[in-house]
Amino acid sequence: MLLLLAAAVVVLVRMGRGLLAAKREHQSFTAEIGTSKSFGLPGDRAEKLTAELLAKYLTRLPGVRIFHGLGLPDSVFADVDHAVLCGHRLVLIESKLWLPGHYEVDEVGAMWRNGHPFRGGAVRLEDSIDAFEELLPGVEVRGAVLIYPSRAGEISTGDPDDALAPPMSPQRFVAELGQWLAADPSTVDRDVFRTVLDRVVS
Repeated sequence: MLLLLAAAVVVLVRMGRGLLAAKREHQSFTAEIGTSKSFGLPGDRAEKLTAELLAKYLTRLPGVRIFHGLGLPDSVFADVDHAVLCGHRLVLIESKLWLPGHYEVDEVGAMWRNGHPFRGGAVRLEDSIDAFEELLPGVEVRGAVLIYPSRAGEISTGDPDDALAPPMSPQRFVAELGQWLAADPSTVDRDVFRTVLDRVVS
């Protein structure tokens, strides 16, 4: 009985030390980055609309961290408009102000609008997804092209299927990718966070 009690005391002391170490690490991390959930500055009007959307809906997840204006490794330019990190999941986003209509991508990733090839703007997310997957092994990376109407009218999007960077309306983005990010809503992986933060150039 005495031996069992001594073993329990040893376990409790070790647990207490572990909790104190974790608390000190958390305090150090908070002192380093503050309590902000958003880093960097959005650029054009479409990016500002996305920044407002992300702040309004996704910051409700305690583990979410939002980044604006990220460069790819070895780049000093803002190659990615936004990134949202939660746990070990990362969403890269391009924000577009395009004509109202129905947008979808075909099997080779080409953008279509209202059943015709869309020549109104380029999407660079597939290379960005590849680069961040390489930079962050063990992190699931997805992409989305978030589209806002440039004049009165509606935006609709096709089924994303297996597209790496499907077009999405703001509503669809919040519903689908918000749910995907919420799988691990409270975790902030500090190493992953610092790696993504280091890519903010805006």
